[in-house]
Amino acid sequence: MKYLLTLFLLFFPALGFATPASGEAKSVQGLALILNRDYRNAEKIFQELTQKYPKNPAGRLGLMVIDQARMYENFDWNSQQHFEKLASENHRISKDVLNSHDSSLKEIFIAACSLSLESYHEARKDNFIKALKLADSAAFAITRIRERDPRLKEMGDTLLGLGLYDYWKTVAVLKFRFIPMFWLYQDRRQRGLERIQEVIDHGTYLAPVAMLAKATILLEKNDNAEGIRLAHHFLEKYPKNIIMQSFLGMFFAKSSQWPLALATFEKIHREAPEIRLPFFYRGVIQLAQGQASQALKQFELFRNLGPNNSWTAYALYDEAQALDSLGQSEPARIKREDATRRLSRVSEDVLLFQPRLTTP
Repeated sequence: MKYLLTLFLLFFPALGFATPASGEAKSVQGLALILNRDYRNAEKIFQELTQKYPKNPAGRLGLMVIDQARMYENFDWNSQQHFEKLASENHRISKDVLNSHDSSLKEIFIAACSLSLESYHEARKDNFIKALKLADSAAFAITRIRERDPRLKEMGDTLLGLGLYDYWKTVAVLKFRFIPMFWLYQDRRQRGLERIQEVIDHGTYLAPVAMLAKATILLEKNDNAEGIRLAHHFLEKYPKNIIMQSFLGMFFAKSSQWPLALATFEKIHREAPEIRLPFFYRGVIQLAQGQASQALKQFELFRNLGPNNSWTAYALYDEAQALDSLGQSEPARIKREDATRRLSRVSEDVLLFQPRLTTP
């Protein structure tokens, strides 16, 4: 069910038109800073909005976005405590907004986006039922907005959230077609992808965010050629965005373009040495090219940086492959058994984003 995590991108529309007119420009500026990975200055903007509009969820939402972006870059939990404090506060505020007859359409949209980001976080923690309920509530609120005032300037941007909802909920439900309640559920992936493309082409604020959203779908579909084209186009405007740089490296790796993949991850390491993934992917690339001894060093460096349990397991599994290729069957067996124990609950964000050479 971790494919549903991609609903986290639904938060971005709110940041484009999040606050009263006096704060709207600040929100747009904050969004641009996040996309260009200037988290420090983005934090200043959203902290100011939180203080100025304490009953509007937009400021806290911006801070929640920054926390999730930092965690998403490394697939870890480094900002979990801070995020959950903000999410708890914003949940109460968002519910008040949704339950009030005096809330504006934009305020309702902000609240819906906050709930969707909370949904993403719960899905990462394997609290799928809670995550799905939050996502359903968010999508329902957006549908209400579109029905009430289709002339809203930013209405096209709302298609991003609905497109992601259509696509990833279908992916999730199809895994459970054996349950009778899901037998009649329609496949809405194509409609979801078309809605996201509409935002890329005509969105008021969110073309770059829709491109990030589409990239996650292209990874899931293994459409590496289109993914590479999309990533290059995005990075022309936001060259410091580590998430899309990582996606580009993954597209290269999934299509066995090893030198380009290696160059991409080397660039990430130079620009952001705190990011762990370059160590892992250097190991994957070296292993694919028959450089088992070098790959072992990279996987060990990666594990020493403290990745989460699933990523540690995959590093151990790939270490086992490297040891097998070097004729060290007993150390390989030990590594593989350790990996298997850790993978008792396989995290699908790893399955989605790691170009597997073989399956454990």
